[in-house]
Amino acid sequence: MRGLIRERKIEEGETVRRYLERMLLRIVKRWYFRQFPELKGKFKADRGKKIEAKMERIVGGLGVRKKDVKEALNRVGLVIYTKKGALENPGLILFVSNVGKYSTVYDADNALSLFQQLYPTLRGNFASVEQKTEEELRAENFEHLDHVVVEQDELKVLEKLSSVLQEYFGVNAKPELKWQF
Repeated sequence: MRGLIRERKIEEGETVRRYLERMLLRIVKRWYFRQFPELKGKFKADRGKKIEAKMERIVGGLGVRKKDVKEALNRVGLVIYTKKGALENPGLILFVSNVGKYSTVYDADNALSLFQQLYPTLRGNFASVEQKTEEELRAENFEHLDHVVVEQDELKVLEKLSSVLQEYFGVNAKPELKWQF
């Protein structure tokens, strides 16, 4: 597990959102898929490129505006697909944002409802780093989101999302996230 997150340094020009997306993808691919090779045969992870391509093809058939679909796709941070034969359907979406305000979480909840029109079994979570957290940012206050994680530190966000991933994958091991200096 040593070296999963090598530095606690956000690269120059990189936002907190992109940093969290990169670290989440690293946790899924470098830890879960390597520790549990059977997961690699059942799941696939990316930053939402496959769902973006599919949604853009069928946007007219959903009865929603193209602008709404574009905004929903821009909120996606990480998508984990479930493999069933040749089909790969999204099973879990992690929305990542720089801002952890109620309106941002509400927008992510609306984006998830849009995706659930196409994939009814889809689950969704929201994550953000925010210095001041609001009390009403709990998953119970949103219709579609399963978890809302808003913390003051990137490491705490990654730890909580690791437990969400652990629950989703159905494994009993959780990565140790430590910064190495």
